[in-house]
Amino acid sequence: MKRRLKAVLAVATLPLVVVGTLPAVRAAAAASLTRVTGFGTNPTNLNMYLYVPDRVAG
Repeated sequence: MKRRLKAVLAVATLPLVVVGTLPAVRAAAAASLTRVTGFGTNPTNLNMYLYVPDRVAG
């Protein structure tokens, strides 16, 4: 009985967790990465990217 109750509670709370994380996922996906090419000598051929969000809180 306790195992069934735990399973029901887990299934019932899953949509709340998913809906709670969707706004954060959308906000992060709106901005993009920009490749930085001139950051000095690069003997190991590393890549450097700059993340600039679309909106920045004051």
